[in-house]
Amino acid sequence: DKSKVPNEPVTPPDGFNWDEFDIDDDKQLEELREFLEDHYVEDNIGNFRLKYSNEKLRWGLAIPGFLKELQFLVRDAKKGKIMACLFGIPRTFMICG
Repeated sequence: DKSKVPNEPVTPPDGFNWDEFDIDDDKQLEELREFLEDHYVEDNIGNFRLKYSNEKLRWGLAIPGFLKELQFLVRDAKKGKIMACLFGIPRTFMICG
C-alpha cells in the first residue's frame, strides 16, 4: 500500500549516514568498486573473486530507466567509509495480461 510508504528518508542508526551516489563521479565509482571487491564478490572459502571495472559498474548501474535519487550509500559517520550500498531501478510488470 503506497500510503504506508514514508515520504521522508528513514534516519539511519547512530554512527551511520546516508550519502547520495553520483554514477558520473569517477572517485565515488572507484570507491564503490573497491568496496564491492572487498566485501561482496568472494566465495565462501576465498578461492574465487570477481573484479569489476568502473566501466562495467557504470554500465550495470546506469541502465535505461535508472534514477539517481534511488542510488545511495550508507557511510560510517566518523570515517566516511562505505558500509553499504543500495540501488533501485523502477520497473513496470504486467501480470496475467
